[in-house]
Amino acid sequence: RDIVMVTGSSPAERMRISHQGYVNQPYQPCFQAHSNGASHLDITTNANSDYVFTTESFDNSSNYNNSNGRFTAPVAGKYVFGIQLYAGFSITGVRVMHARFKKNGGDEYQTDLFGGSSNHGGTSYHPTGVGTIMYELAANDYVTWNIGTFAGSGSGSSTIYGAKGTRFWGYLVA
Repeated sequence: RDIVMVTGSSPAERMRISHQGYVNQPYQPCFQAHSNGASHLDITTNANSDYVFTTESFDNSSNYNNSNGRFTAPVAGKYVFGIQLYAGFSITGVRVMHARFKKNGGDEYQTDLFGGSSNHGGTSYHPTGVGTIMYELAANDYVTWNIGTFAGSGSGSSTIYGAKGTRFWGYLVA
């Protein structure tokens, strides 16, 4: 038989421990947001800007704001955040994108993404970059992901595609 914890003036299930030992916490802070698929973002003209992921896949406790790109911690603890970008470059060489996670608008941790050049000798390159970070947050601290700066060579475009392959996620660990 499962053990269920119910709390609040309007009783709601807050935790369930199954008879097999699985623990489910349906309000545990956990979110994933992605681009809406409708637009792409030029990296160089949006340098040093926080990226706003406009569509939430899920947000267990409504802590991600899809109008400003901020996850706000509801309780103090250790949180893991991740980013995945699907990008496109039509330049000769792609060196690095110096992106970063930011806590409360500062306290930056760099997330260098991409690097190298087109793997087929041409000028089009479509990599996927992934980065993660763990922050210790106080209640009401917020975390964003910032585009940072880009180093490349040659003329052309550097783009973050507005597809579901571009996403940001986070969750409370401890």
